[in-house]
Amino acid sequence: MGNFFYVNYTGPNGETAGIFAEPNESLTAFFPYPYLLKIPHEADSEDWIFVENHEDDSGATRGRGWMRTWAVGEPIPSDPISLSAASLTLSAIRHELDESVNTSASIAADFFIALFLLENQVDLSAEPDKNDVYLVNNPIATPDKQGAYSISTAQWDAFLLAEGDKLKGWAGYHKELPLPQMWCAVWLARENRKDIGAIRGASATDPFVPRLLDLLLAHLIGAKAAAEVVRLEAEDEGMNRNIKTILRNVYGWNDESPELVALFGDRPNYLGPLTPTGGTTGGMHSVEEFLTICRENLAEALGYSARLIDLHVPGFQITLSDATRTWMERAMTEHQTWQDDNWVEQTEPGLSRAKDYFKATSYPLGQVGIGPDNELTHWCGAFVAYCMKEAGQSIPMGAAAAANWRKWGDGSVRWRNGDEVPVGAVVMTAGNQGTSRISHVNFVADWQPGEEYYLGLGGNQSDSVTIAPFRKENIAEIRVLSRKTASTNEDAVVLAKTLYGEIRGGNDEQTRNVANVVLNRFFAGYRSQGSIAGVCLAHKQFSCWNPGTQARDILDRLPEDDPTYLVLLALAQEVIANRTENPDVPPPLENARHYHNYHAKPDWAEPSKEVHRDGKHIFYRDIA
Repeated sequence: MGNFFYVNYTGPNGETAGIFAEPNESLTAFFPYPYLLKIPHEADSEDWIFVENHEDDSGATRGRGWMRTWAVGEPIPSDPISLSAASLTLSAIRHELDESVNTSASIAADFFIALFLLENQVDLSAEPDKNDVYLVNNPIATPDKQGAYSISTAQWDAFLLAEGDKLKGWAGYHKELPLPQMWCAVWLARENRKDIGAIRGASATDPFVPRLLDLLLAHLIGAKAAAEVVRLEAEDEGMNRNIKTILRNVYGWNDESPELVALFGDRPNYLGPLTPTGGTTGGMHSVEEFLTICRENLAEALGYSARLIDLHVPGFQITLSDATRTWMERAMTEHQTWQDDNWVEQTEPGLSRAKDYFKATSYPLGQVGIGPDNELTHWCGAFVAYCMKEAGQSIPMGAAAAANWRKWGDGSVRWRNGDEVPVGAVVMTAGNQGTSRISHVNFVADWQPGEEYYLGLGGNQSDSVTIAPFRKENIAEIRVLSRKTASTNEDAVVLAKTLYGEIRGGNDEQTRNVANVVLNRFFAGYRSQGSIAGVCLAHKQFSCWNPGTQARDILDRLPEDDPTYLVLLALAQEVIANRTENPDVPPPLENARHYHNYHAKPDWAEPSKEVHRDGKHIFYRDIA
């Protein structure tokens, strides 16, 4: 590794090298192993330097501490660090999938692939090949920020502190490796998303939906400066101001601030050259120029990333459900009514109709009203929820907020490779230029590959239900309901064990009813994690899988040749085959996704939503 140094064991006056807890030789030291890694520290001086000690260049750290500067010897030669295209792509996809399960909204794998490509100056003019290998070739001038994703020591230490329980044994050494840096970059992007949202005034009812462009800005200049640039763009003001002025104002720097000088030295291609106050701006970039460079670079890298994903994981693209036609029929009917009668939200009957949409959500109707700006509570999410409910589809928790639609469905459309996006897909966008809105949601009404805009059908658009153009670059995510045409043996096994735990001893109808509830959840993308097995194993959904219970212990020890289990396995395979091979058949039990036994009284049960009783269980539809 290029950042490792040999130890000089004997000093200029015959002293013996040691590593100390503090920069003070009166404290007890330990004898160092041969390899040192410099760890930048604010207390570093001409006499003392903070280091991490290793037995060799591939093992875990043996400790950290202070050494006399004379004890740090020559750098240890190393081979260039590289990363295969396959590892880059598969690792980014793994992070997206992990995020989609563990958080309310994941960040697309495309972004972290693109970020690596940009930071390491990968040639994007050629078509990617499966056997490509990329050198870590980051031109960042600041030594502390070199590496695949330009992660600083301060960022790395914060990452280890936040995620340490998942990273047993990780230390400063891992910071130099590409895939650990990617992991840190994922964490930083999540933090930047929260920070920009807080600065932009996001709330629980109107969360912030970042564009990938916003996340790139935050990666380059920090979340606070990125939020200011996003604000200037949204309000269409100050775009001609030079970027140095923005950075000075946001962070309280002056022209001599080392942070400002270092940032311009690290990012000349994005920021231009640093010029002194009072001098000519020279090539220093304006906010508009900075945004244009970021936008164009990111678009090119995202297109390349999409091709990498298609190359290495062609199955990551999904087959879309035909169900979109049902909610689009309702949406088009609503659109026709609003347009034919010239309805707007400020006057009746448009006002009452817009308020009615909230009945499809959990948003308190008593809080729906006219604000100080003479506009109704933002109702784009409520409109989408209404159309979905009318079509018999599930909606996410908090559906009135646009950002929460990122949790709907069971797949994201990766559209940056020039692909078509289906009519009826649900699109979340960040605030468009000229508006202070944090986020918006609508349906795709028309999509043309290569065009700058798509047509979105939605509510709360020009105070009405309209079909209007939206910039594709402002898209945060496109969510769809996929048409599942295949399942794995694991799905059948887990479903059979779920039936064993939930309905063992029930008759054939009762057993099939429980199985169909699982499949109803799967096809609706309701807490499915993308698979039938995922439905069964979702946290606290089917009690037989709850950790530490007797029921779970029975399932974990269930023999594969258990006669009851074998009968249930055959039934599970039959139900899965029937449902996946006949996706156009209406879902059983009126698409019920919840049930309880006759003796239970769960607080979620709503009598008005009961659809079936089978002698053992009561079934419900449209429970959030």
